[in-house]
Amino acid sequence: MKIVAFDIENSSVKFVKEYVLKNGKVLKSYIINELDNDLISKFENAFSKMDFSPPFNIKDINTRLSQGYFFSVGMIDENIVGWTWGGVKKVYFDDFFTYINLEPENAFSFNSYVEKKYRGHDILKILIWNLVFSLKEQDYKKIWALIYPWNKSSIKAYINSGWTQDNSYLFINILGLKFHKPYKRKLKE
Repeated sequence: MKIVAFDIENSSVKFVKEYVLKNGKVLKSYIINELDNDLISKFENAFSKMDFSPPFNIKDINTRLSQGYFFSVGMIDENIVGWTWGGVKKVYFDDFFTYINLEPENAFSFNSYVEKKYRGHDILKILIWNLVFSLKEQDYKKIWALIYPWNKSSIKAYINSGWTQDNSYLFINILGLKFHKPYKRKLKE
Protein backbone atom coordinates (compact mmCIF):
# COMPACT_ATOMS: atom_id res chain seq x y z
CA MET A 1 0.00 0.00 0.00
CA LYS A 2 1.11 3.56 -0.62
CA ILE A 3 1.22 6.16 2.08
CA VAL A 4 0.49 9.67 0.89
CA ALA A 5 0.77 12.60 3.26
CA PHE A 6 -0.13 16.27 3.46
CA ASP A 7 1.60 18.85 5.64
CA ILE A 8 -1.42 20.61 7.14
CA GLU A 9 0.58 23.01 9.30
CA ASN A 10 2.25 24.74 6.33
CA SER A 11 -0.68 24.64 3.92
CA SER A 12 -2.66 27.59 2.59
CA VAL A 13 -5.76 25.55 1.69
CA LYS A 14 -9.06 27.44 1.87
CA PHE A 15 -12.55 25.99 2.44
CA VAL A 16 -14.57 25.80 -0.79
CA LYS A 17 -18.32 25.94 -0.11
CA GLU A 18 -19.40 25.89 -3.77
CA TYR A 19 -17.55 24.78 -6.87
CA VAL A 20 -18.85 24.90 -10.46
CA LEU A 21 -17.98 21.72 -12.36
CA LYS A 22 -17.00 21.65 -16.05
CA ASN A 23 -20.53 20.46 -16.86
CA GLY A 24 -22.07 23.51 -15.14
CA LYS A 25 -23.36 21.62 -12.10
CA VAL A 26 -22.66 23.18 -8.69
CA LEU A 27 -20.97 21.11 -6.00
CA LYS A 28 -21.82 22.21 -2.47
CA SER A 29 -19.42 21.02 0.19
CA TYR A 30 -20.03 20.48 3.89
CA ILE A 31 -18.30 19.16 6.97
CA ILE A 32 -20.91 16.92 8.63
CA ASN A 33 -21.00 16.85 12.44
CA GLU A 34 -24.25 14.94 12.99
CA LEU A 35 -26.94 13.16 11.02
CA ASP A 36 -30.58 14.11 10.78
CA ASN A 37 -33.32 12.17 8.99
CA ASP A 38 -32.82 14.13 5.76
CA LEU A 39 -29.08 13.29 5.66
CA ILE A 40 -29.76 9.65 6.50
CA SER A 41 -32.12 9.45 3.52
CA LYS A 42 -29.52 11.14 1.28
CA PHE A 43 -26.81 8.71 2.38
CA GLU A 44 -29.06 5.71 1.79
CA ASN A 45 -29.73 7.05 -1.71
CA ALA A 46 -26.00 7.62 -2.32
CA PHE A 47 -25.17 4.10 -1.08
CA SER A 48 -27.68 2.64 -3.56
CA LYS A 49 -25.82 4.31 -6.47
CA MET A 50 -22.36 3.02 -5.53
CA ASP A 51 -20.56 0.75 -7.98
CA PHE A 52 -19.23 -1.35 -5.05
CA SER A 53 -20.43 -2.21 -1.54
CA PRO A 54 -20.38 0.77 0.83
CA PRO A 55 -17.46 0.48 3.29
CA PHE A 56 -19.61 1.87 6.12
CA ASN A 57 -23.27 2.30 7.06
CA ILE A 58 -25.42 4.84 8.90
CA LYS A 59 -24.51 3.36 12.30
CA ASP A 60 -20.81 3.64 11.40
CA ILE A 61 -21.28 7.30 10.47
CA ASN A 62 -22.82 8.04 13.87
CA THR A 63 -20.06 6.11 15.67
CA ARG A 64 -17.27 7.87 13.78
CA LEU A 65 -18.80 11.29 14.32
CA SER A 66 -19.16 10.59 18.05
CA GLN A 67 -15.42 9.75 18.13
CA GLY A 68 -14.54 13.17 16.71
CA TYR A 69 -13.88 12.10 13.12
CA PHE A 70 -14.17 14.70 10.37
CA PHE A 71 -16.55 14.00 7.44
CA SER A 72 -16.30 16.07 4.25
CA VAL A 73 -19.35 15.58 2.01
CA GLY A 74 -20.24 16.95 -1.43
CA MET A 75 -23.74 17.41 -2.85
CA ILE A 76 -25.08 18.27 -6.29
CA ASP A 77 -28.78 19.11 -6.63
CA GLU A 78 -29.27 18.08 -2.97
CA ASN A 79 -27.88 14.57 -3.69
CA ILE A 80 -24.72 13.30 -2.01
CA VAL A 81 -22.14 12.57 -4.73
CA GLY A 82 -18.95 12.11 -2.72
CA TRP A 83 -17.18 12.13 0.61
CA THR A 84 -13.96 11.57 2.47
CA TRP A 85 -13.31 10.83 6.14
CA GLY A 86 -10.67 12.23 8.47
CA GLY A 87 -10.09 9.81 11.32
CA VAL A 88 -8.36 10.90 14.51
CA LYS A 89 -6.75 9.17 17.51
CA LYS A 90 -7.43 5.55 16.57
CA VAL A 91 -8.72 4.32 13.20
CA TYR A 92 -9.99 0.85 12.39
CA PHE A 93 -8.53 -0.41 9.13
CA ASP A 94 -11.18 -2.90 8.08
CA ASP A 95 -9.27 -4.46 5.18
CA PHE A 96 -6.81 -5.87 7.73
CA PHE A 97 -9.05 -6.05 10.82
CA THR A 98 -6.74 -3.87 12.88
CA TYR A 99 -6.57 -0.46 14.53
CA ILE A 100 -3.95 2.12 13.68
CA ASN A 101 -3.08 4.48 16.54
CA LEU A 102 -2.37 8.00 15.35
CA GLU A 103 -0.09 10.62 16.85
CA PRO A 104 -2.11 13.37 18.60
CA GLU A 105 -1.59 15.97 15.83
CA ASN A 106 -2.10 13.52 12.94
CA ALA A 107 -5.24 12.47 11.10
CA PHE A 108 -5.98 9.68 8.63
CA SER A 109 -7.95 10.15 5.40
CA PHE A 110 -9.97 7.11 4.36
CA ASN A 111 -13.17 5.83 2.70
CA SER A 112 -13.01 8.51 -0.01
CA TYR A 113 -15.60 8.14 -2.74
CA VAL A 114 -17.11 10.02 -5.69
CA GLU A 115 -20.16 8.81 -7.61
CA LYS A 116 -19.05 7.27 -10.90
CA LYS A 117 -20.73 9.81 -13.21
CA TYR A 118 -18.99 12.70 -11.40
CA ARG A 119 -15.45 11.30 -11.35
CA GLY A 120 -12.86 13.41 -13.15
CA HIS A 121 -14.46 16.73 -12.09
CA ASP A 122 -12.11 17.53 -9.15
CA ILE A 123 -14.81 16.69 -6.58
CA LEU A 124 -12.51 14.56 -4.44
CA LYS A 125 -9.87 17.29 -4.58
CA ILE A 126 -12.39 19.83 -3.19
CA LEU A 127 -13.55 17.41 -0.48
CA ILE A 128 -9.95 16.65 0.52
CA TRP A 129 -9.09 20.37 0.68
CA ASN A 130 -12.11 21.02 2.89
CA LEU A 131 -11.13 18.14 5.15
CA VAL A 132 -7.58 19.52 5.42
CA PHE A 133 -8.89 23.04 6.12
CA SER A 134 -11.16 21.75 8.89
CA LEU A 135 -8.34 19.73 10.45
CA LYS A 136 -6.01 22.74 10.32
CA GLU A 137 -8.61 24.81 12.20
CA GLN A 138 -8.40 22.20 14.98
CA ASP A 139 -4.56 22.35 15.09
CA TYR A 140 -3.80 19.08 13.30
CA LYS A 141 -0.37 19.14 11.66
CA LYS A 142 -0.37 16.21 9.22
CA ILE A 143 -2.86 13.94 7.51
CA TRP A 144 -2.01 10.75 5.71
CA ALA A 145 -3.78 8.03 3.78
CA LEU A 146 -3.12 4.45 2.75
CA ILE A 147 -4.05 3.77 -0.86
CA TYR A 148 -3.80 0.49 -2.75
CA PRO A 149 -1.33 0.78 -5.67
CA TRP A 150 -4.05 -0.41 -8.10
CA ASN A 151 -6.29 2.55 -7.13
CA LYS A 152 -4.72 4.93 -9.64
CA SER A 153 -7.63 7.41 -9.59
CA SER A 154 -7.37 7.90 -5.81
CA ILE A 155 -3.59 8.26 -5.97
CA LYS A 156 -4.01 10.85 -8.73
CA ALA A 157 -6.70 12.76 -6.77
CA TYR A 158 -4.55 12.93 -3.65
CA ILE A 159 -1.36 13.88 -5.52
CA ASN A 160 -3.30 16.57 -7.47
CA SER A 161 -4.53 17.90 -4.12
CA GLY A 162 -0.97 18.61 -3.01
CA TRP A 163 -0.17 15.34 -1.21
CA THR A 164 3.16 13.58 -1.60
CA GLN A 165 4.11 9.94 -1.39
CA ASP A 166 5.49 9.59 2.10
CA ASN A 167 6.23 5.89 2.29
CA SER A 168 4.62 2.53 1.84
CA TYR A 169 2.88 0.42 4.45
CA LEU A 170 3.10 -3.29 5.02
CA PHE A 171 0.38 -5.46 6.56
CA ILE A 172 1.23 -9.08 7.46
CA ASN A 173 -1.00 -11.75 8.96
CA ILE A 174 0.93 -14.84 10.02
CA LEU A 175 -1.18 -17.57 11.61
CA GLY A 176 -3.54 -14.97 13.04
CA LEU A 177 -0.80 -12.71 14.38
CA LYS A 178 -1.10 -9.28 12.77
CA PHE A 179 1.77 -6.96 12.10
CA HIS A 180 1.77 -3.62 10.35
CA LYS A 181 4.45 -1.02 9.80
CA PRO A 182 5.67 1.61 7.36
CA TYR A 183 8.51 0.67 5.03
CA LYS A 184 10.64 2.57 2.55
CA ARG A 185 10.15 0.57 -0.67
CA LYS A 186 8.96 2.92 -3.41
CA LEU A 187 6.22 1.53 -5.62
CA LYS A 188 5.81 2.41 -9.31
CA GLU A 189 3.26 5.11 -10.13
